[in-house]
Amino acid sequence: MNRIVKGLIAGVAATVPMTLLMVVWHRRLPRTEQYPLPPHEITMNAAEDAHMEEAVDNPREQAAAT
Repeated sequence: MNRIVKGLIAGVAATVPMTLLMVVWHRRLPRTEQYPLPPHEITMNAAEDAHMEEAVDNPREQAAAT
């Protein structure tokens, strides 16, 4: 039970500050850029940045990655 509680505390301790920073940074964007990104767009941009586009080049792989 201690491991579960520690995991829960660690998850909350990591998620709360990250979420707060994301909200603050999102509000600082220009109005035209303040839109939610779909998981597909985020995944494809990350793959492109990592030069891994070929790893997700078909729809089935893209769906699994997102």
